[in-house]
Amino acid sequence: MKNKQIPSTSTIILIIALIGITVLGVWWFWFRPAEEIQSPTVNTIRLKSGNLVISANGEGVLEQTTLSLGFPIPGSLVQIAEPGQVVRSGELLASLDSQKAELDLQKAELTWQTLTSSAELAALKSEEMEASNNLADIQQKYTEILNGPDLGYYKTLLANAEQAYWDASHNLAEARMLAEKDKRIAASLPRLKNQLTAAENALEQARLDLDWALNYQTDPNELLLADGKIQAAQSTLNIKTNSLTALQQNPDLLAFSTNAPADILPLQKAWAGLEQARLVLAASHLSAPFNGTVAQVNAQDGELLSSNQPILALIADAPFTIRFTLDERDLRYLSIGDTFTAAPAAYPNLELTGQITAIAPAINTGAQITVWGQILPNDLVVKLLPGMNLDVTVHLAESRDAFILPQQAIQYDPAGQPFVNQVMADGSFQAIPVTLGLSDYTSVVITGELKPGDLVSIQPTTK
Repeated sequence: MKNKQIPSTSTIILIIALIGITVLGVWWFWFRPAEEIQSPTVNTIRLKSGNLVISANGEGVLEQTTLSLGFPIPGSLVQIAEPGQVVRSGELLASLDSQKAELDLQKAELTWQTLTSSAELAALKSEEMEASNNLADIQQKYTEILNGPDLGYYKTLLANAEQAYWDASHNLAEARMLAEKDKRIAASLPRLKNQLTAAENALEQARLDLDWALNYQTDPNELLLADGKIQAAQSTLNIKTNSLTALQQNPDLLAFSTNAPADILPLQKAWAGLEQARLVLAASHLSAPFNGTVAQVNAQDGELLSSNQPILALIADAPFTIRFTLDERDLRYLSIGDTFTAAPAAYPNLELTGQITAIAPAINTGAQITVWGQILPNDLVVKLLPGMNLDVTVHLAESRDAFILPQQAIQYDPAGQPFVNQVMADGSFQAIPVTLGLSDYTSVVITGELKPGDLVSIQPTTK
């Protein structure tokens, strides 16, 4: 039998080392730390109140202002300015024969004064009082229908009727006794008989009324009918009161009322006639709308003119009209009457102010909109010439003391509703619905359940 070979010491050590390495590898695989996932940096903004002012910039040029003028009504020309005549704003340029217009105005004023006189006020006050009393009577009857009649009232009526019947009977009986001796008393017998008959009828009616009161039961239909009468009476009273109030306070406002009371319609018509007469008389005179020079005259004294027929041309003393262009995206906030500032290239330190007077109805090539404005010549100390170039800034809109965020902070849910992601203390996000306000190309005003100091993400986030 052969002896077994015993492994050497080095072999044993190697085997033990391999087993140890294997065990350590298995242990590290199962108990190794999880990989740390790096989250991307989130850009945020802290909410605070601010102002968002939206303006539009463009380039413009001054234009010569020439205006053709005429009368808005037909008539016979009696006066007109001479070519080359220098006029100031508001100065008379021409006139039509206004005798008929002046007479019509006098008639209209007389009609108006008559309708607004103290007599008319007194009549309206009387009608209001009558309407008020009528309403009170109907309301009393409604109360009787609702609560039942006053038995004491009807018993008093019956007692009075019985007393009247007794008195009429006594008077007739006494007269018959005396009639045989006095013919004058005999002549009064028919009248006393009629009084007795009337008293008898009144007594019978009083008995019927008391019987009705004792057996009264509310009739829903009668109650409904009485309610309708109250509403009609109240409406009548309101009309009278409104008419009186309108006439006492400011009758001029009636001309612009679309729901004037029926009683006021004649007054309203008279006021409209008065205003029309004033307008016609005013239209008979043509005044200069600005300082300038009469350049051309196309009519002469005595000529019959038609409505809006051009009769002269007026050139402005200074070219205070400016034509400029803006980006079409500014059109959403642009409107006639907006103010602007303009800096002429020839006077870079000069700032002119003006108002927009017209906006082109279509967009130009290059996605621009043409705008016209009138420069206000307040304290103008430099000479402006047609063709001068200007840099224009239009003040479009502003929102003050508001929360303003970059446009990229706004997100939308599947229903299209805007929201922002508020960054919470633990780093998580909470969607806050917001309402969008004034905005430009980069910023927007928001309102919602937010407060100053809240932190908001300004980029899309993934939860």
